[in-house]
Amino acid sequence: MNKIPPAFIGILVMCAAGLTLFAEYLGNPVLGAVGAVAVAFYIIAQWSELPVAGKALAIGAVLLIGVALATEDPLGLIIQGLERSVFMCTFLLFLGIIRAAADGSEIVRRCGSLLLSQKPGKRYTAFWTGGTLFGAIISIGSLSMFGPMINSANTLASVGGDERIRLIRAKRSMLALLRGFTSSLLWSPMSISLAIVLQALPGARWPYVLSTGAVIALLQMSLGWFLDRLAYPRSAVTVAPPQSSESWMVFLYPTCLLLTIFAIGSGLESQFDITLATGVMTGAPLVTLLWLVVQGRQRPSVSTSAHVMRNLGRFVRETVPRYRMELTILSTAGFAGAIIAHFLEPQMISSALAWTGAPAFLVPAIVIGLIISGGLMGLNAIITVMILGSALPDPTSFGVAPVVLATSYLAAWGMTVGSSPVAMSTLTIGNLNNVSGATVGLVWNRAYTLSCYLLSSVVLGLAVHFGAFL
Repeated sequence: MNKIPPAFIGILVMCAAGLTLFAEYLGNPVLGAVGAVAVAFYIIAQWSELPVAGKALAIGAVLLIGVALATEDPLGLIIQGLERSVFMCTFLLFLGIIRAAADGSEIVRRCGSLLLSQKPGKRYTAFWTGGTLFGAIISIGSLSMFGPMINSANTLASVGGDERIRLIRAKRSMLALLRGFTSSLLWSPMSISLAIVLQALPGARWPYVLSTGAVIALLQMSLGWFLDRLAYPRSAVTVAPPQSSESWMVFLYPTCLLLTIFAIGSGLESQFDITLATGVMTGAPLVTLLWLVVQGRQRPSVSTSAHVMRNLGRFVRETVPRYRMELTILSTAGFAGAIIAHFLEPQMISSALAWTGAPAFLVPAIVIGLIISGGLMGLNAIITVMILGSALPDPTSFGVAPVVLATSYLAAWGMTVGSSPVAMSTLTIGNLNNVSGATVGLVWNRAYTLSCYLLSSVVLGLAVHFGAFL
């Protein structure tokens, strides 16, 4: 059997994503669900390359179709699941397209050079900033982009031949990068986590969610910096970092890109009857195209149009097929979340909370703890948040504002991807440092995760206690 060309698979799934985006503007969920056919074909075409976990998720989603057939309105439930499934895939693809311009970008290289040139006292804050900013723009790609830069600059020669210092520098830099990335989930309007959380909690207003999340993210940065200093006090022997002529002004470019996408998304939301996620999905490809045009004009050796087409073609032909695991998780989690939540009556959750006698201010701690625990057992945060978000009743019924619960989900999501031994983020950092994902999440990042759990639980618990956002 001949292998299906990757370019054909990429074009097909991008067309499905375009159809889904169009359906969002029309408010037609049935049209959006049609894209599920292309996503299913994509998964089948990628089957031989899928890890066992991905295959298990796909088979589980197929079995859930049989479960849905036993309900009163099986067609409506299946369409709802398919529409949610394809929407999540569309969000990933249209936000991921910015990598077509970011990969190999001179601006990104210059930002990396600046981060690597920081002195030890400023290095944690620098890498956290780089991780959170580029985590907001290119998601987990920030780890695979800056991680190798750290390794290439962190040579034995650069630390005076001291292997112990080299390993410590690598660990500190990588952890700061990882923590910055996980904190981006709290404040970034471009994160898949925000799209899923707002879909689960339509009563949560995103400006309040993101501003509350940003406050917690800054507190996490301060906490991480303190733990870093506590673990590695200032040494009497210092090694000069690599020199760079760059200034922090170089970060204005990616910041402007992020703000432009956000401005387009919020502007479209206010003009049309769409969500912020749909608006951001529209803005990201437009900004990517603009970025590629600017790049092309700066490279006289190739025409602008050729540069744009080459990079977009590479994204469709090479990057989209490599999203096989991410798209499988998103599509199956979206579908499974809709089906499973149908059988979890909201009264069950509220009755369980009433039975435990837990006061309302402990709800954020309970929710965050459940999601992190799921991650430690190998469950993807997407699945846990989708099921919890669909199963929980209106949070105001037990004294919690939707904004607070939404922020709890985002905080838990960030802590999960920074602690789960099977999360792509911990696996990526582990691979760069020749250790396991379990070592990164459960050993290196353990104190930080526990501290952030307590911090977030206290801050959000106080918000509940004082009736914030109600």
